[in-house]
Amino acid sequence: MPVRVEGPTQEWAVEDSETLDFGRAKGRGCITVSDRTVSEHHGTVHHFGGSWAITSTGSYLGFSVHDVATAAAFEIPLGAGPVTVPFAHAIVVVAGREARHALSIHGPVATTDQQPSIGSGSTVPIVDRAACVGRNGHPLRWFQVLTALCENALSNPGMALGSVASDNEIRKRLGIGSSTLERALTRARQELGFAPHTPQLRVVMATTAIAQGVVTPADLKSLD
Repeated sequence: MPVRVEGPTQEWAVEDSETLDFGRAKGRGCITVSDRTVSEHHGTVHHFGGSWAITSTGSYLGFSVHDVATAAAFEIPLGAGPVTVPFAHAIVVVAGREARHALSIHGPVATTDQQPSIGSGSTVPIVDRAACVGRNGHPLRWFQVLTALCENALSNPGMALGSVASDNEIRKRLGIGSSTLERALTRARQELGFAPHTPQLRVVMATTAIAQGVVTPADLKSLD
């Protein structure tokens, strides 16, 4: 089975023994055409049959790799790799100057207990908690909506972070209308620094928010 890489506008397959370069270069693997802090060939995805790996090849920035099934994440600094990724579904985030750019990658996982030890931090900074609440100390609507996106995973340990609530579920959960939800999702995206809508954006926002500690189990009380 090929490794499936989902970019902002299209998806690519990486067959066994093949590679995929991603970055600013137009065509296959393009994640942005204007953000010059992202190198033309920023990184490479490798498919080794029973596993997949990733290499940082950019000139200015590394990137972070987030597991969609757990809150695990690690950073790939400049020039590092190939690093075998033990995640069947990962989100790769490049924190560029214009925005954070993301790839969603599905690939085979090698049978091993070894976890990547490279880069304990992340290129994705934590959102200032002060931006999440209003003057009255109550959570802002965008933060409530972001928390609702994360609720399934935070309430059910072991559930994949990709199991985000639908628009209809969030509207019913918070008692809000479609236009309010749309404005809140847009604000949440902006606060997290991601570019406009991509197919994986909702999963990217939830994965990043949980992995970076922006939304925690204690925040779930803001939904009631």
